[in-house]
Amino acid sequence: MESLLTYASSSDDEASARPSASASKSTKNYLFNLSDSDAEDNESVPSAKDEVVAPQQEKIVGRSGETIEIPATDFWKNSSEILQRISPSDTGTRKRDKSETPQTSEWHERKKSRISHPPADQLSTQTETRNQPLEHSCFFLHHRVEFLLSKSKPSQAPTRVSKLGCHTKCVNQVAWCQPQFSHLLLSCSMDGCVKIWDAFSCGQRPIQVLSRGSKGVKQAVWSRDGKQVLCGSYDKVAVLYDVQSGCEVIQCAHEDYVTAVKFHPMQDHLFVTGGCNLLHCWDVRMINKPYKKFVYKDAFGQVQDICFNIDGLEFFTCNDQVCRDSSDRNIMAWDFEKGVVVSNQIYQERFTCTRLKCHPSGKQFAAQTQGNYIAVFSTQQPYKMNRNKRYDGHFVSGYSIGCDFSPDGRFLISGSSDGKLCVFDYKTGNIFRKIQISGGKDAVCMDVAWHPLLPSLVAACTWQGGIAICQ
Repeated sequence: MESLLTYASSSDDEASARPSASASKSTKNYLFNLSDSDAEDNESVPSAKDEVVAPQQEKIVGRSGETIEIPATDFWKNSSEILQRISPSDTGTRKRDKSETPQTSEWHERKKSRISHPPADQLSTQTETRNQPLEHSCFFLHHRVEFLLSKSKPSQAPTRVSKLGCHTKCVNQVAWCQPQFSHLLLSCSMDGCVKIWDAFSCGQRPIQVLSRGSKGVKQAVWSRDGKQVLCGSYDKVAVLYDVQSGCEVIQCAHEDYVTAVKFHPMQDHLFVTGGCNLLHCWDVRMINKPYKKFVYKDAFGQVQDICFNIDGLEFFTCNDQVCRDSSDRNIMAWDFEKGVVVSNQIYQERFTCTRLKCHPSGKQFAAQTQGNYIAVFSTQQPYKMNRNKRYDGHFVSGYSIGCDFSPDGRFLISGSSDGKLCVFDYKTGNIFRKIQISGGKDAVCMDVAWHPLLPSLVAACTWQGGIAICQ
């Protein structure tokens, strides 16, 4: 008896929980917009024994000749989406020829009014403004370099190349900013501009363009705090720019072209400029005349590059003058405090040198020569050249091609006149890898710069004006 009562109570609960048939019917009629009479007429519930009959299909030939099956209902016949794919009735099952495709005047107007976007090479030169203050500060600690300030990773040779931006003329040099702001990259060009790039965020448009005129800029370097840029150009003026505001801080007039500039590694307010038979030291606090002049008894030619020792007591210059019977004054060592030459018999071979780069250890420096090889010298007197180690396999061919070291000193990289980036193993002197940076008639990789923190990031520039990132 108790079980019967229990079963009856559960049946009542299910009945109360289940919606009524009339409520379900009214809801269905409301959703499908049916009246009660239509619902009663169309209401036929098939039994389990009834077979479900598939709707009839019609085959129609489309424009490209394929057969399309659609249900034989008025809805599908009148659908505009299907009618756009169906051929007119007069064509039957024949494939439509391309010449019969209707092209109305409206279609031609849309084709003529189509907007042509500029190529990526010209994107950065069309919308840039020069010497304008930045809306937002570009000096911040980027998340990609933040964790590498306290620890370092072993360097690795880059493998792939991606384009960053371009100039309208040859790019002479590229340089990364100081480690805390090393997301910034500068490039100086013969178009008279120094462009500042955010290599990690802003794509192919520079965040700042510093320009004084149409004369080319030979060299540009960052200050020690990373917020100013010093430029030496062919308008016989060395200019110090503030990157954030785009304004000129100081101008230092010279008697000839300024082809080399370098900040002192220990004293922030001093920098050295070089030109044809001149080498001057300037103080930012006194810009009316040079703070110091470095003199030599004979002419030493055009200064191509300047390289300081780590302690800043001595520095080296490479010049473009080679005497007929000797090769003195090619690479010269100078005493910074006294302003005199310490040695001029460092490089004894009959090739001029274009670039100098100090090793991260500070014990050696590399010189890019016009003999299609890189020579290594000691930074301590008597500045002997390591004759057992020579880095060759690339081509200089008279260009001012640069070189650089990896942060840990494991690799030495160099540009080449065949448009390739050459990676050398510093210990063995062998070529570790070659990467094609530029192609075409004037395919020359002019300069390279290894990122100060990221282990496999390298910037390169070309004779055509392109800037590439290798990683």
